Amino acid sequence: MTGGVYHAHHARRVVPGSRPDPRFPPAIGRGKPGGGRGVACRSGPVYDSRVGRTLAIMVTMTTYGTWLRGDKRGWVEQGIIMPPDPALETRDSNRMKHPPFRFAHNDLMPVGEMIGRSLIERMDATILALTVQTWHVHFIVAAIEHDIGAVVKCAKDAARYGLRPGRPIWTDGYDKRFCFSLAMVEKRVRYVEAHNTSHDWSPRPWRFIVPLNEWAAWSM
Repeated sequence: MTGGVYHAHHARRVVPGSRPDPRFPPAIGRGKPGGGRGVACRSGPVYDSRVGRTLAIMVTMTTYGTWLRGDKRGWVEQGIIMPPDPALETRDSNRMKHPPFRFAHNDLMPVGEMIGRSLIERMDATILALTVQTWHVHFIVAAIEHDIGAVVKCAKDAARYGLRPGRPIWTDGYDKRFCFSLAMVEKRVRYVEAHNTSHDWSPRPWRFIVPLNEWAAWSM
C-alpha cells in the first residue's frame, strides 16, 4: 500500500465468475509496485491439470486513490472480499500524499495507444481487448511468455512515461483473471468492449486490438 491507496477494484464485483479462486495465488499483491506475481504464461497457453490451459488473461489497473480499503463498493484483502469500513477508508484517505488521480477525457484514447503499443513492442503481446476509463483500465492479452507482473508494469510505465504527471497515477497492485476456455475469453472481451461502446466508441477503438474470431482461428 502506498499513501493509503489500496489496490482493489470492481472487476471482482461485476465480471461474471470473478470471485477469487482458492486454487491460485491471491490476485492482488501488496506493498510493492506491480503487486504479487501470478501464474506465469510461457510461450503460449499453459496447461494446468485442474482447469486446463490458460488462453488469455484479463488485467484491471486502477488509478491512485480511487478505490481505498473500506470502500463502500467492497474491497479485497489477500483474495478475500471485505465489507465496507468507513473508518478504515477515512484513515487511508488521510494518509494519501496526493489527491486521487483520474485521466482527463481527452487523454483516454492517447493513453490506450501508449499502453497498447508498449505491450506489443516490449512484451510481444496479442491484445484482445482494451478500455481506458477515467479511473481504471482493463485489458486482455492472449497467453504470453512473460510473467503477468512484468506485463502490468509495462502497461503502467507506458502511461506514466507518456503523461509525465510528476505524481503517482496508479495504485500499487492489479487484478488478474485467467481464462481457461474460449467462452470465458469471449465473456470477458465483451465485458471490456462494453465499456468502449458506452462512450459511443468502437468496441475495438485501437487498430492493434486483434478481433476475437481472428485470434481464435489461428490460436486454437
